[in-house]
Amino acid sequence: MPNTKPKIVVIGAGIIGASTTLHLAKSGADVELIDESTPSNQATIASFGWINANTPTNKNYFRFRMNAIDRWKTLIAEYPSLPVRFSGSIDWDMDENEIEPTHELYQELGYDSDLIDTKRIEELVPTLEDAPKVAIINHSEGVANPDLIANAFVELAKQHGATVRSDTKVEWLDTTGNQVNTVVTQSGRIDCDYVIVCTGTQTGTLLSPLGIEVPLDKIKGMLARTNPLGSMCDYLVSMPDLHFWQMEDGSLIVGENQAGDTLTTSTKKQKQLFHERLNNRLPQTSDTKIETISTGTRPVPSDGMPIVGAAGSFSNLYVAVLHSGITLAPIIGSSLAREIIRGETERNLEDYRLARFDQLANTNNPLTAAGASA
Repeated sequence: MPNTKPKIVVIGAGIIGASTTLHLAKSGADVELIDESTPSNQATIASFGWINANTPTNKNYFRFRMNAIDRWKTLIAEYPSLPVRFSGSIDWDMDENEIEPTHELYQELGYDSDLIDTKRIEELVPTLEDAPKVAIINHSEGVANPDLIANAFVELAKQHGATVRSDTKVEWLDTTGNQVNTVVTQSGRIDCDYVIVCTGTQTGTLLSPLGIEVPLDKIKGMLARTNPLGSMCDYLVSMPDLHFWQMEDGSLIVGENQAGDTLTTSTKKQKQLFHERLNNRLPQTSDTKIETISTGTRPVPSDGMPIVGAAGSFSNLYVAVLHSGITLAPIIGSSLAREIIRGETERNLEDYRLARFDQLANTNNPLTAAGASA
């Protein structure tokens, strides 16, 4: 019997491409994942790895992220070996007078959290210097190891029958009418039924030649890693000047919220600045070594919201590019897989289509707006 499975090519093996490939393979698709290097792209490796619902001021997006957290937990139940843990976070990375109103919004939205006082914070983070009067403990949040998570998805996808091509650069996409029919790589051509572009900051490289513009900002970020330490804290800790969590090997992964000055200095100076800020908050880490500094460029759509779904006028071309890839990867992958395999519109993606930018441009164009209202 002829193979009736749709041939789907996913371009980009970061966390979004890897998750999408896994969910497609599980759905029975003939899926091929291509990356110009190896799984875990620059943005994934440079990620802090925090799984959270973020600010509750945009309630729809907050609920979408809550659903993503639930999807993570479903995946972990199915694949217990995934390098993810849900041990919660302690957060006071906001003005002191915003903490209680933020918690009230969490309660309104059903987010599992509590307010804790100085005494309780010091019990949970015993090495902390200058604990605040109040913080929010978020019980449902977690962390994913950014070094391992994309590759873990890829290996699971291969077990479900996916094909993976590493070190394969995509040169361009061949089209006929309103369809992409071939992915052209440096090593050959791949005929396909669908293409999903998950190439982060490089999204425009493939889509611009097709007349598809993706409004994307490229934000640089930096993280530090320490040498392995004794057990310090089970929680991810987020404060106004620093955030950290302890990895399984005992090392701390550390980010700081004032990276502008750090990014422009030498690696030696970067390590010194990270060490000073860490030591100010955790005096017991004075002998700690900052072993590595990693920098990456994060793709952030210009309105801050994900871009997911059909790209331009092509009926079989999709795009997925967003910040917070670690949090959203499972829900993006599963939603795209359902939309393509079942041919049904995923309502939970409606706020995040690329076409919203065309609608915004038309709204802001007085000639277009006048014509629409005539």
